[in-house]
Amino acid sequence: MMMTEFALNKFRRTFGRFFEQYDMLLTPTLVKLPEPLGKYTKMGIDIDYVGYMRLCDEIRVNTPAANVTGQPAITLPLGHSQSGLPIGVQFMARFGEEGALIRLASSLEQAMPWRDRIPPVHASR
Repeated sequence: MMMTEFALNKFRRTFGRFFEQYDMLLTPTLVKLPEPLGKYTKMGIDIDYVGYMRLCDEIRVNTPAANVTGQPAITLPLGHSQSGLPIGVQFMARFGEEGALIRLASSLEQAMPWRDRIPPVHASR
């Protein structure tokens, strides 16, 4: 087995053990707010695709775990910044517990409706 496969399998097993004790894992979707539009273009700094992906990886450290482990996950816009940008919260569940995530999302949307919260930069504006 290649070292990368070994590391991925170990990571998956660790996550599996976590969900033996807990129903959900709650994390921020991003670890900081997105940069202003245009920061990473020729108007700001000029970077290639690999450089851009590295910058993205700095703020989305929590979301790849679900992709790597295959855990069901959902991100919900439960907050907003002072400037009105949505702030997401990610929930991850046990394997096969997609229904639990949908029920949780439904309950949260009823308690904290986000349908009419439109950020200042949006396609509808």
